[in-house]
Amino acid sequence: MDGGYRPPGGPALATVERGASVGRADGAADGQAEGAVLFPMRLLGVGLVFTWDWCVTSLPGGIAGGSAANGTLASTALVVAQLVALVLLACLSRTVGPLSGRPWLTWAACAAGQLLCAASWASEATGAQAALELSGGALMGASLAALQLSWAEVYGRLEPSRVMVFGSLSLLAGTATYALIAQSSAVVQAASLVGVPLASFAACAASRRFVGGEPAAPASGVRYSFPWKPVLIMGTCGFTAAFVDVSLFSQGTLPHVLADAVVGGAVCLAVVVLRRSVRPVWLVGASLACMAAAVACVAVLGAAAAFPASLLAMTAYVGMTLFTCALLADICRRRDIPSMWLFGFALAARVLTDHLGGFASMLFPGLPSLAGSPVDLAIAAVAGMVMIGVVSMVWMSERSFSSDWAIRAIDASGRRRRPSEHEVLLAGCARAAADAGLTEREAEVLEMLMEGRTYQQMCSRLLLSANTVKTHTRHMYAKLGVHTRAEALELVRAAGERELVDRG
Repeated sequence: MDGGYRPPGGPALATVERGASVGRADGAADGQAEGAVLFPMRLLGVGLVFTWDWCVTSLPGGIAGGSAANGTLASTALVVAQLVALVLLACLSRTVGPLSGRPWLTWAACAAGQLLCAASWASEATGAQAALELSGGALMGASLAALQLSWAEVYGRLEPSRVMVFGSLSLLAGTATYALIAQSSAVVQAASLVGVPLASFAACAASRRFVGGEPAAPASGVRYSFPWKPVLIMGTCGFTAAFVDVSLFSQGTLPHVLADAVVGGAVCLAVVVLRRSVRPVWLVGASLACMAAAVACVAVLGAAAAFPASLLAMTAYVGMTLFTCALLADICRRRDIPSMWLFGFALAARVLTDHLGGFASMLFPGLPSLAGSPVDLAIAAVAGMVMIGVVSMVWMSERSFSSDWAIRAIDASGRRRRPSEHEVLLAGCARAAADAGLTEREAEVLEMLMEGRTYQQMCSRLLLSANTVKTHTRHMYAKLGVHTRAEALELVRAAGERELVDRG
């Protein structure tokens, strides 16, 4: 096998980490030394993003600490800064480039923000307190947005099934970490406000070494369609869940934390029991069913259903968010579309509508009284069902839920979609695997070979031993009728071009 070969062409293939290729003896040593178990553990660091968010907004040492006025000011500054940063980074995705290569900048902003908030609580001057609160909350909001987009880049290099599994495990890890911190001493809680994001940044940087780097977006000649469908879905679900949980029943953080644990545990259990027969799209049906059950609880039981309705609404929200993120990650991976572009707008919609739903009680103080009025409850139930219908129609508007949701790279002239080199190769892998009758594992090995993955990366990604990967590679080459990676690349590229032509 031609161990020194690297696929030419698209930027996605040029950014993969240098290393041993399949068939080299030193590659086996690297893969065994790294240890497959450590790979998914690093990916669970995204769960610390949820932990940090909850710690910052709910613990006494977070931005909610100090006086009520200071906490409100800092919380508002954090939300506004996070929203602005997400939209700004999405718009500047071409020029800013991947964020995960500069984690220290984001963590420095987080640390500075927490120090400014702490200084404001110690200050006796009202003017100084307000200024420190605003600047501290804004810095933490911006760093939270950057951390979210850094992880989006990492997960945008993974297949949807792995996004679902590692995302679910991350929900459990984040929930468990928050529970431990919330029960700890004040000193541990204060330290966690800086230590948790630091650990998350470190895990993000470590994960990026194995999933490969994100390609730089072309500076000109191509534009990207706006991701209005995921924006609409995440916005609708976020508003509905926050409205039920915060504005209608005032249940606070607990239903959201429990919902993360419920969704994470349910997906992990399904994967263990059903294994490869699990389909990510099932999560959409389960989420819509939970949202419908929440609306029914509101309509029938009123105030008596405060907690179960909030928990069901938040479970639907978390489940739909997990699925949508898995779908966006797959689009990023297949189309070489900047993750900052897709996730920036989608997460911004989630942040905006989440807080709009929660702030509705401030704009309409009479909302909590709805729970005692059958007529008002019926109106609320109808509104909830309308929102469920909106999500369902958007979801069903695609012929196949594995499609691109109309998110694509288009020539600057706007006349046709421009497939990336990565997309051509992935389409070719699928067609070649079907034509040659490759097994699922052999197809995975072929895809990783065409992506330019190193031997070390393949062992870690597949959680297989070196000898097993070698065996799959030999069988795959034999079925395709090739002997080298270069020959396989030529065959796959030709198959990919035919496949895209056939798709129209």
